[in-house]
Amino acid sequence: IFCNIDFLEASQANYRLYFVYRGESLKAGVAVCLSDNMENIIKDDFIIHNGIMFHFDPNQKETSARLERFAITEFIIKNLTDVYKKIEISFAPQFEDLRPFLWYKYGSEKREETFQLSLKYTSYLSIAEFRSTKDFSDLKLFKAMSRVRRRRFKEAINNEATFTDVG
Repeated sequence: IFCNIDFLEASQANYRLYFVYRGESLKAGVAVCLSDNMENIIKDDFIIHNGIMFHFDPNQKETSARLERFAITEFIIKNLTDVYKKIEISFAPQFEDLRPFLWYKYGSEKREETFQLSLKYTSYLSIAEFRSTKDFSDLKLFKAMSRVRRRRFKEAINNEATFTDVG
């Protein structure tokens, strides 16, 4: 949603969209926000995730797709670093391989030539099993929680916390 043209227009961010094609086939898109002087890619408070988005090809084998995404990311890095002085991107959790950023100018003695990554991971958890019981203590997800989380979860239940679908 953060790279949707309507959202970008509504945010009033100074954005640019780039697309990567192989022949006539769309392979990826890149959404970036720019500084006022147009020299830097910056993060924007309203655009939580931006960056590279890959086109999914259901007929492509996963191993081939992974190699292609890697090569596309390297290609994008090369092109963005040719145009912009500084690059700040906040990827969506679906972006899975940061190695092209880590390996860009690997071994350079100039820190400013390399990407400095600040990793903040988001996890996806299936909560489907919570529908099947009121006794959460036997659930696989509940057992995998830290002791503190389990305690807080039990406190919420004891305090009669509820979740209501109003849609």
